[in-house]
Amino acid sequence: MVASVCSGALLLTEAGLLSDKKATTHSFAIEYMKSNYKDIEVVQMSDFWMKAIF
Repeated sequence: MVASVCSGALLLTEAGLLSDKKATTHSFAIEYMKSNYKDIEVVQMSDFWMKAIF
């Protein structure tokens, strides 16, 4: 597991740590990540956490 705070996922993405993984980020950056990083499955935070819990 790799974790960051808020939009730190963008830094992890640039470092290549999220390639071919599922990720989420702050709501203002969701669409940016989806359109610019096709190798990452970007999901909304609520979807991400609900699937992780259950």
